[in-house]
Amino acid sequence: MAVLPRELFSSVTPATPLRVTPEVTKSELFASGSVTIAHLQPVAFNTSSGFYVPWDNAGINGANLLKGFMLEKDGLVLQAANEVRGVIMFTGTIHRDDIPAASSFYNDAELVAELQAEARILGLIVQGLDSIR
Repeated sequence: MAVLPRELFSSVTPATPLRVTPEVTKSELFASGSVTIAHLQPVAFNTSSGFYVPWDNAGINGANLLKGFMLEKDGLVLQAANEVRGVIMFTGTIHRDDIPAASSFYNDAELVAELQAEARILGLIVQGLDSIR
């Protein structure tokens, strides 16, 4: 007896896979904090603390310079008292639509401007942008 597709899965339509192809990844330490860095959220390196942080367009000491994207599938929950380790994608290909939308650290226009200006220099190919600088 044949089984219908809707009897095999809870959904007939499979989820659209993310369009990300990491090439260079590395496990790095993130500064203590109280936020969750979402999967594929941009990250930066804070030169004063020596730790990675969520990319913040208004940040200082390097926190406003894109370095890569969070690659932890479930995101990374920062701890208030300790640094935590997370995997970052430093080079590879990613689609703009798969990068999390505006957060408390940036708005969409600021993110697009940073992706257009810095991503390709770092070896990050961002598909789906209108242009690059």
